[in-house]
Amino acid sequence: MQWKQSRLILILVVTFTALWYVYPSARLVAHHNNIMLLSDEDVAALEDRAINLGLDLVGGVYVALEVDKTDLPEDEARDVIERAMQVISNRVNEFGVAEPIIQQEGEDRIIVELPGIQDVNRALSLIQQTAQLEFKMLRDGLELNTFIDRTDALVANRDTSSTDSLGAQLFSDATATNPLSSLIDVNGSEFVASAIDTGRVNAILRRPDVQALLPPEGQIASGVVEDNQLGQRVQSYYYMNSLPEMTGASLEDAYPETGSTQDISNVGLAQVGFTTTDDGAREFARITGANIGRRMAIILDGRVFSAPTIQSRIPNGSGVITGIGSLEEARDLSIVLRAGALPAPMTIIDKQVVGPSLGRDAISSGQTASILGLITVLFFMYGYYRTSGLLANFALALNLLFLLGVLAGFQATLTLPGIAGIILTMGMSVDANILIFERIKEEIRSGKKTIRQSIDSGYGNAIRTIIDANITTLITALALYQFGTGPIKGFALTLSFGIVISMFTAITVTRALYDRLTDRWNVEKLSIGKADPFGKVNFGFMRFGKAAFIITWTVILIGLVTIGARGGLKWGVDFQGGSLLEVSFNPPVPVQDIRNALGAVDLDGTIVDLTQSEIKEFGSEGNVLIRSAGEDWDEQQVATAVKAALVTKFPESLKGGESNWLRREGNVSPKIGKELTVDALGAVMWSIIGIVIYIAIRFRHVGGFRFGIGAITALVHDVLIVIAAFSIISEDITMAVVAALLTVVGYSTNDTIVVFDRIREGLGRSRKEGFSTVVDTCINECLNRTMMTSITVLLVLAFLLAGSQSTNFGFALALTFGVITGTYSSIFVASPIVVWWHDWVTSKREKMRKSRGSKKKPSRARSASGKQNDKVAGGTAAG
Repeated sequence: MQWKQSRLILILVVTFTALWYVYPSARLVAHHNNIMLLSDEDVAALEDRAINLGLDLVGGVYVALEVDKTDLPEDEARDVIERAMQVISNRVNEFGVAEPIIQQEGEDRIIVELPGIQDVNRALSLIQQTAQLEFKMLRDGLELNTFIDRTDALVANRDTSSTDSLGAQLFSDATATNPLSSLIDVNGSEFVASAIDTGRVNAILRRPDVQALLPPEGQIASGVVEDNQLGQRVQSYYYMNSLPEMTGASLEDAYPETGSTQDISNVGLAQVGFTTTDDGAREFARITGANIGRRMAIILDGRVFSAPTIQSRIPNGSGVITGIGSLEEARDLSIVLRAGALPAPMTIIDKQVVGPSLGRDAISSGQTASILGLITVLFFMYGYYRTSGLLANFALALNLLFLLGVLAGFQATLTLPGIAGIILTMGMSVDANILIFERIKEEIRSGKKTIRQSIDSGYGNAIRTIIDANITTLITALALYQFGTGPIKGFALTLSFGIVISMFTAITVTRALYDRLTDRWNVEKLSIGKADPFGKVNFGFMRFGKAAFIITWTVILIGLVTIGARGGLKWGVDFQGGSLLEVSFNPPVPVQDIRNALGAVDLDGTIVDLTQSEIKEFGSEGNVLIRSAGEDWDEQQVATAVKAALVTKFPESLKGGESNWLRREGNVSPKIGKELTVDALGAVMWSIIGIVIYIAIRFRHVGGFRFGIGAITALVHDVLIVIAAFSIISEDITMAVVAALLTVVGYSTNDTIVVFDRIREGLGRSRKEGFSTVVDTCINECLNRTMMTSITVLLVLAFLLAGSQSTNFGFALALTFGVITGTYSSIFVASPIVVWWHDWVTSKREKMRKSRGSKKKPSRARSASGKQNDKVAGGTAAG
């Protein structure tokens, strides 16, 4: 009685604690749905305690930056990540992003998450800009003319002697004699090229043999693209010293402003004013005083913004940076200058952008799927198990409350896969109750026990199976959390919490309710449902084991042949690398028109044909997925070029800024793809090893290794079936799909464990029947549980699949395939393997026994015969 009271107190404490943590999130939801209007102060206070929403729900950008340490001294490389994170944090804070996440990953990567941001490109420019400010003096124009003449001679000579050279491909007719000078206009230490010719000019200047013509102390740097007096787009190039006179390390402040009347050429134009420190002011005064009449280039991240002529000594350490396109750019530039320069160059190796419209749709569809899935499970449980089903429904409601409370308590971030994990948990959490209810019904049908005794026996018999089944699923969830990416970690975390909580509610909450009923009332009949669709089934499953085995593995073989015929699996962008865009066209545009528009895409001055990109409609009308993968071009450049081409070609369908029509963008470098592949294989490998070890230990008294092999063969079968199905329907294998496959591994093992536990129990109580007959009997006994659990999970998955966004569709589809094949494999794959292994071992032992017996029998016969002969011989001799 004392334990019952303690259990009740525990349930009440956990419930009120969960309500305390969930309350802020519930109030925020009511506020956002206009049910309860709150002040800004109240909203801010509640957000600090509420469940955080991931980028895929609120929109925003996720960026993985890789820091290049190659040129850093060893002492500077030690803390370069910490310094870079501080600089990025300062910039982001000044930019005004709410609750950014900036954290280190590994030894040389920084993860930046900016939720709710609208202008993605501006934010990325702000983060990635190195902000290396330098002041360099321009060199003598005569040196530049000499360099241009020598370059013309070198390139022209090379191009006329080799038809395969770069110049031969770029030039013909008269430009072949003056490849560089024919494209530019020289003015002292500066030359200008038309914007349409910059690709060819840059190609010449980048050539190693041309670079060798420059003196070691000289360099050429490009400036900003701007309009000249004739309205033509041109780009300037400057010939300057390699070493800077001064750097941005002396900068004290920077601020946006517009040009004053002191400089007529910049009146009203955006510019950035700056001031230096006291030491910097003295150095600036020395430099300007010593170079009056010369031009000094102001360079930011290798690009010349302006090159004014020094009119006089500047003693106060102030100046301006001109050549800026807009006041907004001036603001951003002043932010990065104030925040300081990044200590090392950085490269974006993974970028995921989620538009606000996709986030709103994801929340809406997730809420709808959750509510409909919950209602369906509640009605199903009540319809099938009556009053006991109501108890399970109450436990399920508490299960959802506890799960949300844990997420809020740990300040976890809820992602779209996380919502899927909650929905899936609702379907799987009733599994424990179904196991218990079916065992109670078996005890009641036997007629040998009272209701109270039947309940006790039902819980006692089911608890071991519940623990075994859930621990194997937990093993896969932990492997997924260890090796998964951010959103996938959210799913693994939700699934892990859900497994533990569902065991607690099934074993503790429903048992407490049952005890309350039986203690208060003398219950003679228990309302637990009379439906028993599979109770009278006595099917010989093992008779069809070989046929089912052959058929199912033939299907897998066909799938593998399909994969081979297609040239391999269709890997998603997150494994293969490349760019993926989800664009909403309004009004819709035919796919063929989009493909035609990508026939000539401008990639940094080079026209590229991207018509071979994967382009398909998805979801609602006008929603199109565009995937481009390749090693020739940077995925960031490809995505930017594709978006520019689409806006140019379909301005009526893509109105406003990117936030209006870009629902999702993902740019993944091949390096990240390879790492994800290794991580995914690691997750699968460790989960399989963990499951084999656990099953071998738990079933060690009845030949645990063969049970482990049976379970592993079944889960491999299930994974291969799902992969084959995805190949046949040409669906991408993404990291979310890998997460689903691992969940399938857990579910398949869960289902198999239930069957194996019943077989282990059957072996203990029946020695006269053959092993195959025992297995058939045990499968038939737990067939109700197997089918009811699968039905509840599939009901939930149906709503999840119907409401899936593009980011979750493959995930939901893989789970659906996996649950169906997991139910099948526990009966027709895992169990037959155990039977065949048992029969093989028994047969081998029998042969060995007979062999030993046959060897002993002849020796005894010979011995008897020998004795008889002796007697006969003795008698003869005697006679």
